[in-house]
Amino acid sequence: MNQKLYQNLFNWKFLFSITISILFANYAFKNFDIQKFISILDELNYLIIIAAVILLIISVYIRALRWKLLLDSEKISLRLLFDSQMIGYFGNNIFPLRFGELLRCFFISKNNAIKMSNVFGTVIIERILDMLGVVILVISLAFLNLNLLIQYDNKFYLSILGLA
Repeated sequence: MNQKLYQNLFNWKFLFSITISILFANYAFKNFDIQKFISILDELNYLIIIAAVILLIISVYIRALRWKLLLDSEKISLRLLFDSQMIGYFGNNIFPLRFGELLRCFFISKNNAIKMSNVFGTVIIERILDMLGVVILVISLAFLNLNLLIQYDNKFYLSILGLA
């Protein structure tokens, strides 16, 4: 066996992390019903899942294009930005407090000669743009459906619009 591989496999940190992973996986799947899981898999509509995955890939690609414009750097490839977006989504699902945003900043700054603070600034701008987009969408939909809101006499929505 290769000496480097031997050192990595029998490193105490690696063995400790594998042990912790096995213990928590055992705890997480202690009451797992495999028959129920298989029956749920049989009932799934895989066409919807495939459509959702395709839409996710398209949206991440568009976000990578937007991030390339925000970074304004020719040396960063679109593929690297796409990969970092996916890493960020992974981190947001695994870690608390949207740590995936920091993870993707670290990934980009490590693979390019861009300071982490500059990359993080573009992530903050990106989140502000996302928030503005949602606000504009909500206001547009609220004005389009104003008659519907008035018809149901929903005081909460009317008070948000300043009409109650």
